[in-house]
Amino acid sequence: MNRNMMWPMISVILVVAPLVLLAATGQAINRNAALTIIFVMCILGPAVAIGLTGSASIGALGRNPSAAPKILTAMTITLLCVECVAIVAFLIVWQLFSKE
Repeated sequence: MNRNMMWPMISVILVVAPLVLLAATGQAINRNAALTIIFVMCILGPAVAIGLTGSASIGALGRNPSAAPKILTAMTITLLCVECVAIVAFLIVWQLFSKE
C-alpha cells in the first residue's frame, strides 16, 4: 500500500473510533454532533478512495492503453469493494444509534 494513502485511513480511524465510543456511551459529546462527524467521515472516506482509484486507472490507461480491459476490471472490483465498505459503515452507524 502506498504510504500517501495510508495516512488518511489512519486519521479517519483515529477520529471516528473515539467518536463512536463517546457517542455510544453518551459522554462528553453531543450525540447528534458525533453522528454528524461519523457520517461525514463515512462519506469522505469512500469519496477519496473513488477519486484515487479513478485517477490511478486513468493514469494507467494513459501509460498503457492496450491493457484497458484488465484496468477496467480491476477498477470495477475496487470501486465495488469501496462502495460495499461505505454501505456497511452506514448500516453499522445507523444500527448503533437508531436506539434511543
